[in-house]
Amino acid sequence: MKYFFKIFLLLTLIIFTMSYFWFYQNLKISMNTQKITVRDASLKTEKTIEVALIGDIHIFDTPEEYKKISNMLKDIDKKNPDLVIFAGDYTGSPTSISNMKKHRLKIAKLLSQSDKQKKIFVLGNYESWSNPDAWFTAFRDEKANILINETIQVNVSGENVCVRGLGDYFTNMFQYTGFPEDCKNSMKFTVTHDPAGAFHQDIEGLVLAAHTHCGQIRLPFLGALWIPSDAPLEATCGLYVDKKRTLFTTAGAGTTLLPIRIGTTSSWDLLTIKFSSNQ
Repeated sequence: MKYFFKIFLLLTLIIFTMSYFWFYQNLKISMNTQKITVRDASLKTEKTIEVALIGDIHIFDTPEEYKKISNMLKDIDKKNPDLVIFAGDYTGSPTSISNMKKHRLKIAKLLSQSDKQKKIFVLGNYESWSNPDAWFTAFRDEKANILINETIQVNVSGENVCVRGLGDYFTNMFQYTGFPEDCKNSMKFTVTHDPAGAFHQDIEGLVLAAHTHCGQIRLPFLGALWIPSDAPLEATCGLYVDKKRTLFTTAGAGTTLLPIRIGTTSSWDLLTIKFSSNQ
């Protein structure tokens, strides 16, 4: 009897530990690091930049939620990356927000409050579902770099970097826009919310995306239970490379539908990106 009781206690401890890890630790926002190499024959020399990528924060209108994101931003500031990219889905479920206008303005101010010149934003499907024009205006009023199917050129340590922000493919906001001619010999990459946008026939080079949460729930042997994207499954989490594109899809800092993560973690990404010529 004592033997079975010990087994019961051991199993209970294991279940408790796993539950703690899955349902609490996985929700704590951590930093993920990734090295990426991009081949670009138009470049004359090898160049490297460091980019912080933040996607899917999905915050609600509570002091605790704002504080959580504020702490994440402080962690990012400590790493002092060259660029900070926000890949969309800033709000929690719009139907659960008591005052969306106030919440929208709070988020835009919170995310863009420092180092505005190196922060770049695109919108996600949750912004499409809660008045995308108002989101665009809120960020512009904060003098933030908010992109919808357009390119911005940013100076990073004396080097020109072209960042193209394309609309969300999932909500039909995506519209292919080419890089301007004066970006030809510069470091360049694309940001879009849904990784499906990276598979437009004219997209080449580096693309940074979010949206998928890496499935949010990934079970052993089964993988993600559901991913709301038309992107190939192998391109919906982490690094993906084919002959035309290099795509990195972040796991995201928040959750959607249910505040649960299994087999994935809430995170932002510190990307070391090396642009290398083929010549």
